[in-house]
Amino acid sequence: DPARDSIGSRSDSIMVMRVDPSTDQAAVLSFPRDLWVKVGGSKGRINSAYVENDYSLLAQTLFDTFGITVDHYLQIDFCAFKKIVDAVGGVTVPFSTRIIDLHVGLDVAKGCHTFGGDEALAYVRSRHLKSVDENGVKHEDRAADFGRISRQQDFLRRMLQAALEKGLFNPTVARALIESLQEDIVRDSGLLALDEVRSFAGVMRDIDPSHIRTYQVESTSLRVGENAVQKPALKGANMKAILAIFQGDAPLAGAPVQ
Repeated sequence: DPARDSIGSRSDSIMVMRVDPSTDQAAVLSFPRDLWVKVGGSKGRINSAYVENDYSLLAQTLFDTFGITVDHYLQIDFCAFKKIVDAVGGVTVPFSTRIIDLHVGLDVAKGCHTFGGDEALAYVRSRHLKSVDENGVKHEDRAADFGRISRQQDFLRRMLQAALEKGLFNPTVARALIESLQEDIVRDSGLLALDEVRSFAGVMRDIDPSHIRTYQVESTSLRVGENAVQKPALKGANMKAILAIFQGDAPLAGAPVQ
């Protein structure tokens, strides 16, 4: 696919989701892609652990630094993301101001905006998002990559809600999911069968997306040679409590607020 080739192969976002079917609860932990961690036998940015069609190095990296064991894996490429957004009829997000990012061709007016696939991809990938106040003055998001992660997590909630409202077995949604699973999405061997994917979809159907807890790994700025990276900050009580959830040592019930 020429469109996919032009995009390139890289890890844009890394998230771990924990799901508890017995309580219909879920939580998501995001990893800033500039985290400086052990990758194989050396140190590097966490997104360098991405190997196309092979999640073993990334899974080992998550275990080595964060003690998290990955049970199942989905590698969703940009084409799959766009197909799913379009299949659910677009995803609506409210904005209190106009937002722009000329780097990705994004220009959205104040108010509720429904994103189609292409524009949604630009929004969740935006690294230079600016709000425009009533006087036309532009203000760049000072949270940088951490703000981007928050937008991605919020969009994920909204996309799940749109899929559930339209129905995971709606012909349009189901067709897009099946096509993506066959053409665009790489999964681990435990999710290869469509019956197993349907089983997971059934679990997700009973989870209220608005109640999904979202977290991101805390970090501090670090210079490594000429590189500006992020050093994981994992020793705080709150971060330890959050990691315990994704390590399987603490229940989702009573999950802390970050």
